[in-house]
Amino acid sequence: MLHSRLSKVALCATSGAVAAMSLAGTANAVAEPAPAPAPVAPEQRAAQSQLAQQQGGGKVRHGYVTRSVRVHLRPSTTAPVIGVIPRDSVIAIKCMIRGEMAPGLNTWYKLAKRTGWVNARYIRALDRIPFCNYVP
Repeated sequence: MLHSRLSKVALCATSGAVAAMSLAGTANAVAEPAPAPAPVAPEQRAAQSQLAQQQGGGKVRHGYVTRSVRVHLRPSTTAPVIGVIPRDSVIAIKCMIRGEMAPGLNTWYKLAKRTGWVNARYIRALDRIPFCNYVP
């Protein structure tokens, strides 16, 4: 019985110490302000905005992958393959272009959240995909 009461007291003391240290750590984390972001020069901001417009604006569109597709470095079947997107995935698309004729379709989608291009043959667009305003 004594062993059991001693164990309970030790457990309560340990739990209290852990809780106190957690609160102290949280208080320190809250007290320290986050560093201010580096200022961006107006010219750099304008260039970033122009690039975003050239790449289809800031909006991300989506597509459903109906069959595994290869991700190419450029919109061409001869460009290096830099990845594969599995079937049944939903991908983020920036814009599209008419590129090299791949088997069955010459439309290519520029991926929005990663580098690369995919042929549109096995992608079902879930949104309206705009044309890219630039040539890759």
